[in-house]
Amino acid sequence: DRILALHKSDIDLVNNWIILQHTAMWSSKKEFLGIKNRLKNGKNDFVPIGDLKLKSIIEKYLQCGDSEFLFSINDEIIKYRKVQYEYNKVFKLTGINIDCSTHSMRNTMGRKVNEEMGSIDAVQAVIGHDDIRMSQLYAGKNRKLQREAQIAVANSLKKNVQGCAKEEN
Repeated sequence: DRILALHKSDIDLVNNWIILQHTAMWSSKKEFLGIKNRLKNGKNDFVPIGDLKLKSIIEKYLQCGDSEFLFSINDEIIKYRKVQYEYNKVFKLTGINIDCSTHSMRNTMGRKVNEEMGSIDAVQAVIGHDDIRMSQLYAGKNRKLQREAQIAVANSLKKNVQGCAKEEN
């Protein structure tokens, strides 16, 4: 919703970040209702552009078209169904066979950051939640940490059992 509502003026190439300050509003039937000039928490969020190649692509893209929106068709915001259609098309072309949405991608990002970084603070920073409890929901279980802990416990038990067997002899 924030990505679709991006205005070209939200791109700050001097400071190398994207300012998230608008939200697209959709009805329960996914009909576009309008743009809200604030995020849910009422605060702006900043996403670093980072990569120089990406910055170069964005610079070129900003010069295309006259729409105020970063992503638009015929100078209008891209509709929710069109975005979902394009996602599905890309998934099909790349052989990815999943039912996916922008929200599920956000969940996946939270889980992946948690698995790689092992930090709820990192999940909160990437997802942008003010309340860490919401980030914990997105992070899910840290499967990597869970596996490592299970292996460590199994190894410890194995050593203890071997130690006990030696003591009995």
